[in-house]
Amino acid sequence: MYDWANSVYNLCITTAIFPIYYSSLSATVSAQNGWTRPVANSLGQASESVSFLRLGSWEVPASSLYSYALALAYLSIAMVSPLLSGMADYGARRKAMMNLFITVGSLACVGLYGMTVDTWVWGIFCFVLAAFSWAGSALFYNSFLPVIASESRIDAVSAKGFAYGYVGSVVLLILNLAFIMNPGWLGMDTGQVTRLSFVSVGLWWWGFSRITLAGLPGEEASGQAGLRTTALGWLRIGWSELRGVVVAMKGMPSLKTFLFAYFFTCAGLQTIMLVASLFGAEVLRLPTDRLIAVILLIQIIAIGGSFGFARLVPKMGNVRLLILTGLVWILVCMAAAVVQQEWEFYTMAGVVGVIMGGSQTLLRSTYAKMIPTGTRNNASFFSFYDLTEKVAIVFGTFSFGFINQWTGSMRNSALFLALYFVIGIYFLIRMLRIPRENPS
Repeated sequence: MYDWANSVYNLCITTAIFPIYYSSLSATVSAQNGWTRPVANSLGQASESVSFLRLGSWEVPASSLYSYALALAYLSIAMVSPLLSGMADYGARRKAMMNLFITVGSLACVGLYGMTVDTWVWGIFCFVLAAFSWAGSALFYNSFLPVIASESRIDAVSAKGFAYGYVGSVVLLILNLAFIMNPGWLGMDTGQVTRLSFVSVGLWWWGFSRITLAGLPGEEASGQAGLRTTALGWLRIGWSELRGVVVAMKGMPSLKTFLFAYFFTCAGLQTIMLVASLFGAEVLRLPTDRLIAVILLIQIIAIGGSFGFARLVPKMGNVRLLILTGLVWILVCMAAAVVQQEWEFYTMAGVVGVIMGGSQTLLRSTYAKMIPTGTRNNASFFSFYDLTEKVAIVFGTFSFGFINQWTGSMRNSALFLALYFVIGIYFLIRMLRIPRENPS
């Protein structure tokens, strides 16, 4: 049910409605400040620079600023999550920490209602805070997977979670689109109704997460849960818990290799998911209604992808399936570099839908299977999973924005992402050669 609760943030804020609103708002801000002008990129090609920020003589394109903002959010959570997870494990506070991130993130989504032409800086702040909080809550949420599901059911439970998320996010997106396309129903203009959709995301996220927090099992502390200590003491406890996990991981070569594979796979996969709608809007100039339709198509197809790949695990194994999806992601990146026609983009989107659901399901369940059975340090183990993902997103989104700014083309950025998948496949192949007791 938490996938149902928090996936609306991913779809409405990072994928569908907010990027389109941001693109439109940035063009207005640029025009008002005289920042839109033809420029030549590093390859000598003419392009239009639509800036959202100027720092002296350094001009930051709107699409790059969007990528940099995401990179900042995920870098921030990557820096603090390992310590927080250690403290949560020690004092059995995983649900409390999860609820804190949910509440802050939900409020940040509500705060996006105030993002207008005159207050876009406030909007960027709320956008970063929401991304930071969403990532923080996901860390503690994922750590409950090996607690609530046996190893034989982890793939199925992980797939069911993602499927619930895809369905719930589509439901809210359709409701929001109905009002955005008919703003007269609420007596508002389109911009107001669009910003009101951000409020609905915050309320949905916070409200449905109450079901999750009420239903999750009680926690067992790895330390003395009732121990009274200072803030500095909690930091030391966090570091101590992490050191214990690091020591345990030294004897788990397959898990360490998986984290390398996960890093490069996420650098490509998560970046594609975060910038796909911006790519369609700015590169192919797709109308908003068609772009939204494509995003809905991807979500619906991803439901089948989640369950389909989970059923293939007994036949092929987790790692081999991940190698297969990595090869398909490489083809998607290559296609994005040359796609011209709308039907080509729609075909590519359909492929993304299938492998997106499968990839996300398999990555989470594969790692969960590798954690030692009965450990009390699930949050600390998943902090490394989360840290790897967030640093990967920083690398992916920053490199995407930098290459776009340097070459003047998001197509080049998309092609570069293929390199991440190539390296990810290399480490997955190495996993198959390591003797171990985990999913092959």
